[in-house]
Amino acid sequence: MKHLILYLFLCATAFAAQTVTDFGAVGDGGADDTAAIQRAVDASGPLVFPTGTYRLTAPVVIRLNETGYKGITGAAGTTRILMEGAGPAFHIIGTHGGTASPASVTPAIWKLSALMTRRKAL
Repeated sequence: MKHLILYLFLCATAFAAQTVTDFGAVGDGGADDTAAIQRAVDASGPLVFPTGTYRLTAPVVIRLNETGYKGITGAAGTTRILMEGAGPAFHIIGTHGGTASPASVTPAIWKLSALMTRRKAL
């Protein structure tokens, strides 16, 4: 039984979502957390912000064609993002250079972008 409990504990911790602090963000409102949050964006998985105040001095760029969909969430408590540089705190770059017109979307980008929204007819 001890081995089963240890195994379950190790599995749970192995699959626990990483937070931005795992990438070096401090969240104290004083340290510049920009580079750490960018590393978290570039890694796979959602952006999880533990309680704290995260200071940015430049936009964090999310390139959807490289990262895929990104969820952004806070852990229990209050999370604040302070943008102390020029531009938006998060600059989200879409998956194609076209317009909203479906004709401007390539088949490869359509497949990547539409997977989550298309449903088969019943």
